[in-house]
Amino acid sequence: DEYRRRLPGFFASFPGRRYDVVRATTGPPDADGTTDTVVRYRFHTDVPAPSGTGTVHLDIPGVMWIEVRDGQVVRRIDTWDAFTYFLQSGNTPPGFARVDDADESGGHG
Repeated sequence: DEYRRRLPGFFASFPGRRYDVVRATTGPPDADGTTDTVVRYRFHTDVPAPSGTGTVHLDIPGVMWIEVRDGQVVRRIDTWDAFTYFLQSGNTPPGFARVDDADESGGHG
């Protein structure tokens, strides 16, 4: 499946990555035996700086929701703070203009 095909390349783009668990909570089984675990984490890695010189350390909060049935993960949803990624990495999100300084009126020029 497409997810599994892309996963090795995704992980390779974040060498030295680390997930620090902030909190994990598992609920009681549903009627079909499915349990839900919610994991709050912080993702740490170093990525190349936009300048091309050196690296930038990223510390990005995220949440995983994992559904387990019969000892198998049947669904995993992973969401993370993309805005924090763009701020820390120095990259600009697609479709946005980078604004570094506010003008005198308090707005952005």
